[in-house]
Amino acid sequence: MITGTMAGVLKVLKELGEDNINALSKKMGRPYPLIYNAVKKLWDAELVTVEKRGRSKIVRITPKGVRVLHAYMRLLKELGEGL
Repeated sequence: MITGTMAGVLKVLKELGEDNINALSKKMGRPYPLIYNAVKKLWDAELVTVEKRGRSKIVRITPKGVRVLHAYMRLLKELGEGL
């Protein structure tokens, strides 16, 4: 199941292309551990890739992640809610 935080991470990554977990945390105004755990779950589901660059972990959305995000957004629209 995709959570609002996970969907938020996917949405930011779709807009930016890639970012590190710390920057995602700051941009989303959410605690680092929450974003880290969301990224871990997204990575486990193959919705993002994670590449280590120095001390940073760079996260990118995968094509599967884009499809899941679009499906999630369509579902929210059908339910009359916004992300």
